[in-house]
Amino acid sequence: MKSAIYRIVVVGRGFLAARRLPLCLAAIFAALMAFSYIAFGSVSPPGPQVSGNAAYQTLWRGDVAGAVNGFEGALEADPAFPYRWSDLGESLADAGRMEEARYCFRRALELAPGSPQVELRAANFSFRAGSVAEALSADSLVLGQTAEFDQMIFRSWIRLAGGIGRVLDTGVGTNARAARGFFDFLIADGDRADNYETWRWLESRGYVASRQGREWANLLLASNLAADAAGVWASHVAVDPDAYRKSSWIDNGGFESDWPGGAFDWNSVPCPGVTVTADNTVAHGGARSLRLDVNSEDNLDFHHFFQRTWMPPGRYRLEGWVRTRGFTTDRGIGLQASEPGLEAQLDAFTATVTGDSDWTRISRDFAITGRPAMVEIRIVRPRSWAFDNHPRGAAWIDDVRVQPLP
Repeated sequence: MKSAIYRIVVVGRGFLAARRLPLCLAAIFAALMAFSYIAFGSVSPPGPQVSGNAAYQTLWRGDVAGAVNGFEGALEADPAFPYRWSDLGESLADAGRMEEARYCFRRALELAPGSPQVELRAANFSFRAGSVAEALSADSLVLGQTAEFDQMIFRSWIRLAGGIGRVLDTGVGTNARAARGFFDFLIADGDRADNYETWRWLESRGYVASRQGREWANLLLASNLAADAAGVWASHVAVDPDAYRKSSWIDNGGFESDWPGGAFDWNSVPCPGVTVTADNTVAHGGARSLRLDVNSEDNLDFHHFFQRTWMPPGRYRLEGWVRTRGFTTDRGIGLQASEPGLEAQLDAFTATVTGDSDWTRISRDFAITGRPAMVEIRIVRPRSWAFDNHPRGAAWIDDVRVQPLP
């Protein structure tokens, strides 16, 4: 700053010494040069970035014509920079000069082929100009390069793109990653009619992954469409789809995979005095089992670990394997099959295992009559009627299944 002022003073003195200007004009000249430095950081003419920033400030004040002039000046100083063309194109669109704006975005794309930022700005202009297919194609190019702008693009589609079919065919196209991301976006956005069409589109093209199947099953189940939800789970989420649909009716009954919960997964509700974990060191079959560590100060009524299963009428056998170490009281760990809210029709308990016991098979037969039912399979420790009823100890559960009977 001091050096600039020094230059201004020197120049002023030069003019005075040469008597080329009266004293008052020399003072005015020095003041103008000082203002130029303060405004632009230099006594030289402002650069294109400074001009562009000033044009944006003009635009924000509502002076569209002034902003166009400012962006034109910035472009004249830096015609090879695609952002200058994009800036001018947007301001021209604000002024209603759409054909000139279209030319600017065409030049920007020519100067920066493959730039997602420039493609995105061009897409936004195309939406403004009513060229939806052109906008979707540009967005599709961006989605193919990066996931960084997914949420921005998806929001613009919901507001501006019209029918969901055109969005899927043109905007998503053959991009499986974008397809799954868009479906996740729709689910998070709330209950929309577009969800159903999008799900069918994803499924028909083989784009569904476990995450999307889980999300869709949860939504269908919340909409009381249990049979549809169960079909989605069996096809796209179940650890062993063939066994789940044909023989076991329980998903991940050996606890070989983790359980995120929801829909037809194992669900774990916190219960004071009970810690639930997967044990990689003890198993009846496979490599893992479910472990319960119990240390309760109450007459524990544990029913907090369960799985839903949608079952047709028929006769079934619920069975599993339990191992215990130092499990106190007369009531140990067992299994329960019940129909929530209709326990009078179905509420079946197996025997329980307590004390120190090696792997012990437990089972109970039950029937579903008249109609399909939503059955909950629970790991339980029922209340005890004994004086000493505060359970402690460890239990392992493995290979839980529901076997259809003749």
